[in-house]
Amino acid sequence: MERTDAAYDTDWEYYDDFYADVDDLDFYTALARRAGGPVLELMCGTGRVLVPLARSGLEVTGIDSNHLMLEKAHRKLSREPADVQKRATLLNADARQFELGRRFNLVILAFSSVNHLLTPDDQDRSMACIRRHLSDDGLLAVASFIPHPAKLHSGKLDREVELSNGDLLIRHSTLSSDAAGTLMHVGYRWQVERAGRMVREWNSELDLRLLKPNQLKALLEGAGLQLVERWGGYRDEPLDPKGDVVVFVATPRIVWKENAKLLAR
Repeated sequence: MERTDAAYDTDWEYYDDFYADVDDLDFYTALARRAGGPVLELMCGTGRVLVPLARSGLEVTGIDSNHLMLEKAHRKLSREPADVQKRATLLNADARQFELGRRFNLVILAFSSVNHLLTPDDQDRSMACIRRHLSDDGLLAVASFIPHPAKLHSGKLDREVELSNGDLLIRHSTLSSDAAGTLMHVGYRWQVERAGRMVREWNSELDLRLLKPNQLKALLEGAGLQLVERWGGYRDEPLDPKGDVVVFVATPRIVWKENAKLLAR
């Protein structure tokens, strides 16, 4: 068995296969078309969201600090037509500290990326960077899982996914949280089976910041942003505190206030 590594340092190879069922691409594409582009995605990883956005005709920049994930994103882009490659930019940068020298009409923190900001300082620094890079009437889209104590204390979660080559990827997850209920530690045990025989096994681990919907709302408002949409999924589902996902769309507060004044006339 391999040593225990930080998740994404070892799991990136199977990331797209394992999360192929995340149904958020139409949501972000529609939002990006509404905002008009250009688009910035923080913690873009393997380009799961970024590449389809570029395919749809949008100019998109993605940043990530994990070079292995970015390498996979570059490889995916290299297989795309030249016009798609031209619309996409990938940069190795920290979501807490970056300066791109331009502003964007849409900034995306997809698939619980915001939960990788582990401390209040991490959150504040990232939000300050986002605010500087967001156009005056731009939109920020943030998705987070909703923490539920019963799930956190249930111990283990198991999942199996059939890979594109026919192998079976099995993940055993062990969940725990700190005493304050602010951080979740996830231990993963991965196995790859081929024709019923295990051919690979390794461990990885991951820490995530637990954010209830009201805490995420406060984080955005503290950065000078105002919520304009709130969803419980990617198909206009209403937000349900007992659900699994919260998706917020926010805009700079000064713009929201001006629009509210116009609507009130």
